Amino acid sequence: SHSINSVPYGPTWRALRANLMADILHPTRLGLLLPFRQEAVAALIANLSTQAPGEVVVRNSLHAAAFALTVRICFGDGVGECYVRAMEREVLQFITTFVEDSALLAGSSRLTRLLHWRRWLRFSGTFSRVSKIVFPVIAAQQKSRRTHGGTTGIRSYVDSLLDLRVPVSDDDAMATSKRPLTDKE
Repeated sequence: SHSINSVPYGPTWRALRANLMADILHPTRLGLLLPFRQEAVAALIANLSTQAPGEVVVRNSLHAAAFALTVRICFGDGVGECYVRAMEREVLQFITTFVEDSALLAGSSRLTRLLHWRRWLRFSGTFSRVSKIVFPVIAAQQKSRRTHGGTTGIRSYVDSLLDLRVPVSDDDAMATSKRPLTDKE
């Protein structure tokens, strides 16, 4: 239960969903991202124009531009190109592993894990590999917020998650006591 995709339905899921919809995906917020989108389109055009004449593979260039835009929305302006590429490699590897191992995950019983232990380890190790890339970026964002006294530039998804308070317990129907998200969350 580390993300909005895996947390069970309840007060925590509702808090995460409300945060995502109100702070990040709200139509008024998307208009603020116009400079990011323009830069992504410019990078896409530059990438396509550097390819050799003849047959042009658009998928890779389009994927790189969309991924860079997503990373900027999630983490803000301060993410270096090396982090973006490292995240992209891990996400692509995760997707490839997920597609290859979808049958493994569908029947993730203990017997399946024992029979296909190498594939299971490769899949389950994805979180730790992504964490090694993402946690330093989040720590830098926290440090920047402490130094500058808040968000600089356009508010990123990480900024909204750092400010978010979720119920201490999903059993608390009124959700009276709240806590900040943990690093893993």
